[in-house]
Amino acid sequence: MKRQAFYCSAGALGDLICATPTIRKLSEIFKSPITVITKQPGIFKNLPYVEESLNFDDKSEEEYRQYFDLHRTFHQTGRRDQHGVEFKHALCDIRQYHAKDLGFMLTPDELKCDYFPKSDEDCLSKFNLPEKYVVIHPSQSWSSRTWSKENWQSLCNLCGNMGIPLVVVGRDAHEESVYYSNNDKPIFKLTLSNGLDLTNQTTLDETWHVVNNALCVITMDSGLLHIAGTTDTYIIQLGSSIKPEYRAPWRNSSQSYKYSYIVGDCKLHCASDLKYSLRDWGTIQSVTLIGNCLEKKPKFECNPSLPQVFEKLSSIWYSESPKSDKVKSQVEKKNFNKTLVEIVSNSIGDNIGALAVIEKFRIENNKQVTVLTDFPHLFQNSYPEIKILKKSENDFTFSTLEKNWTLNGEIYSEKITTTYKFDQPLIDGYAKDFGIESKGVTLKVDGAKKERPIKNKYVCIGVHSTCQAKYWNHPGAWDILCKMLRKKGLTPVCVEKDFLFGIQGHFNEVPHNAVKKIGLPFDDVINHIQHAEMFIGLSSGLSWIAQGLGKPTVIISNVTSKDNEYIDDKTLRIYEESVCHGCFHKHQFNPGDWLWCPVYRDDEHRRFICTKAITPESVMEKIEKFYNI
Repeated sequence: MKRQAFYCSAGALGDLICATPTIRKLSEIFKSPITVITKQPGIFKNLPYVEESLNFDDKSEEEYRQYFDLHRTFHQTGRRDQHGVEFKHALCDIRQYHAKDLGFMLTPDELKCDYFPKSDEDCLSKFNLPEKYVVIHPSQSWSSRTWSKENWQSLCNLCGNMGIPLVVVGRDAHEESVYYSNNDKPIFKLTLSNGLDLTNQTTLDETWHVVNNALCVITMDSGLLHIAGTTDTYIIQLGSSIKPEYRAPWRNSSQSYKYSYIVGDCKLHCASDLKYSLRDWGTIQSVTLIGNCLEKKPKFECNPSLPQVFEKLSSIWYSESPKSDKVKSQVEKKNFNKTLVEIVSNSIGDNIGALAVIEKFRIENNKQVTVLTDFPHLFQNSYPEIKILKKSENDFTFSTLEKNWTLNGEIYSEKITTTYKFDQPLIDGYAKDFGIESKGVTLKVDGAKKERPIKNKYVCIGVHSTCQAKYWNHPGAWDILCKMLRKKGLTPVCVEKDFLFGIQGHFNEVPHNAVKKIGLPFDDVINHIQHAEMFIGLSSGLSWIAQGLGKPTVIISNVTSKDNEYIDDKTLRIYEESVCHGCFHKHQFNPGDWLWCPVYRDDEHRRFICTKAITPESVMEKIEKFYNI
């Protein structure tokens, strides 16, 4: 009779640790230690029920079969069997995955995983570990199983302030996958004020001892989760899109022993629900993908918030100490409150500028922010850490007794209402509402995931605005500029909602010399702009969109000051200060007067002299010089 061997093609640490219950069961069945053949033989060398641990890649399966009866697991991952059935990693208990490949199941009493280090804890003497500490594992994995670097760093800062030493463990890794091309799993590089960074410095034995001696360990669904599951250390698992029942370690015949699962607002665990396979693939015999939220939300709301994690950590750290009241007061002092923001303006440019400021405010103040805007579809992917809702579809209430705001069941301890201020540059005005400096903000909007709409080189232009004073009022300016652009090999493409806009007697047409893309769906407008060589427009929403997409942007405006708009190194701001200019910031704007021109309203020749004075020749000259075309 050939010797018995457990033969597994899995390569990930967690998958292999979770094979130990099945290996142990095989040893019990055959009443003797068995051989284990895997891609990480070091994991199994010290297990009492393992005779020898061999390297999967040293021989072919056929060669190994000459000596062993192979009990194969994980070989159908990513493939359907002869009956068309595909086993789905995110819908199976990871320990049972190995057992079911061999035709049996394990009871709760049999699901405990094992790891026996060869070295004793004296191996840790070289690291000078704190007497009492918490282990964190800030790994990057699939998007659904990655807690942001910002969250990890904030946790480090808090623990440093609270006197809780942290020890960072983990190694940069790579995992093969049939579903994703980039499977690198590096460890975030964090700054510690109190603790020790051991990333990429410890062996597996040393890592086990570090975890085993810790008060608790904080990790996502990862290999370290399963290593921790072989110790008696308290485990805090951060929520992801996979049901925790399929991953939580079994200890003392329970998944609740010294274990907490911290989940965010979304508890659907969509990766473990076959209805999404049916929706996306038309069959249940396909794997639900975990790289994106299957509910198509802009971020993984299953991931917990920083306050949730710190609250659990502090309760464990001070569980036998009278300092719990101190923890509560310190948490309150750290502003672990939610901020509700309402953007009053319904102008696209104002909202783009406001969101850029709000993001800076969120980062600098470590806030959880919800924003009410008229344009949530523009920002969902650009600001994944902000909850962005449509203003008209969400009502909030204010409690005079509790002095807080409630929206969709969530309580906010502060609300900021922000809007455009005519007496100062747009970004500066918004920044003052949030008590921050405007320097360093970056405009962002979501791009369209579509193919290039025009083969040849082209320039997008936007000619309409919300009042005549914002138009380029030099006679025939746009048509002349379009001719000049064509001579440079650049096709002018006008992306506007309307062919004509204005009031009776003062309608503005799009240029005759431009390709007219009028009334396109908004995502097509964005797609045209994002593939253009540049955008030329006014002080209007389309210019802000172009800047948010990172495009070279020319802004022609003289009714606003030269610093009113957002200016970066790709933006050319065209103005003319030799004539009347900047009235937006000097006079009260009347949005009900289409011909508003506070200085020359009744002088037809000098009305809008601010932009009449800007010639197409001067604009083209500045474009050629600035962009070197």
